[in-house]
Amino acid sequence: MKQLLIILLGLSLIPSASGQAFQSASNLDDLYDIAGEFAFVRVNYDSYYSGGFYGGPWQTDFPAADENFLRGVARLTNVRVMSEPIVLRFDDEEIFDYPFLYALEMGRNGGLYFSPEEIENLREYLLRGGFLLIDDFWGQGQWDAFYRDFPNFFQTAS
Repeated sequence: MKQLLIILLGLSLIPSASGQAFQSASNLDDLYDIAGEFAFVRVNYDSYYSGGFYGGPWQTDFPAADENFLRGVARLTNVRVMSEPIVLRFDDEEIFDYPFLYALEMGRNGGLYFSPEEIENLREYLLRGGFLLIDDFWGQGQWDAFYRDFPNFFQTAS
């Protein structure tokens, strides 16, 4: 577990392609215009046994939890936030437009089922410096299911 966390932290520190725009900003106003607003992006993914509660584990507490989080960020910080959360899949090229992705209950329903496109896209996203927050494991069984499947993202294609 420690190794996975270290890998994810290290990958999140790699500068992303969008980081180049920040380096060219001459003052804070320019930086604010480039940065835009914070978007909360939840990942829609498949598990081995699809369905389940609320249409699948990725959808737990959606959209209420995401909207509540965005309201809290807006109220407690000076960060501009989008008013609505976004839902994307790992194989969607649009994930590269957002530096932060949120996924939850990835060990539920028997573990993760990823297409080759999803694996390659998420691997590239993390290597470019994207940040993936994975949340909410209910017990050792869910952690084991996640841990069994997630290392596929770090294997190189042959």
